[in-house]
Amino acid sequence: MGDGQLQRPIEFNDRYSQSTYHQLGIVAQEQREWATAASHYNRAGVGQRTITTGALKGLAGVPGF
Repeated sequence: MGDGQLQRPIEFNDRYSQSTYHQLGIVAQEQREWATAASHYNRAGVGQRTITTGALKGLAGVPGF
């Protein structure tokens, strides 16, 4: 710890952990940490397909993303 990173493991596959991973993905995306954002979004089960870092980078210039 101490580096500003969230170190708490999320162990349950329920709506609360999905919500948490989704929120972590939003924060990582806002910080332009594409690989971290994609990982969190995928763990949250966002969308029908796997989210890639390239897809997130492509959204970087879109208003609201």
